[in-house]
Amino acid sequence: MQTSKNRQIVSDYIETVWNKLELTSIKKFLSDDYQDYSLIPGVPPDRNGLLLWIQNTSEAFDHSTIIESAVAEDDYVAVRISFKITHKGTWRNIPSTGREAIVKGIPFF
Repeated sequence: MQTSKNRQIVSDYIETVWNKLELTSIKKFLSDDYQDYSLIPGVPPDRNGLLLWIQNTSEAFDHSTIIESAVAEDDYVAVRISFKITHKGTWRNIPSTGREAIVKGIPFF
């Protein structure tokens, strides 16, 4: 079933690129014309901007993305995630606090 395959691709992307930080693998998951409009202003909304975002996030936080649930239909996949972080480095001029947090979200692919 294509929806199961799409769900697996998203799961593999999150595990490989975000959790294992195998950043060179991003081309395996995202096309050359990928656009991400959820990135902050000043970061290009393309694959390179996302790589920059992941690198900066990883310098400031130990992090792990956990997929709590996923829904796939046609070419779309939505995942409910928990993004567990520990603040280990400077983030937006805020020095490391060592604090832990969980950020929840529902990204669509």
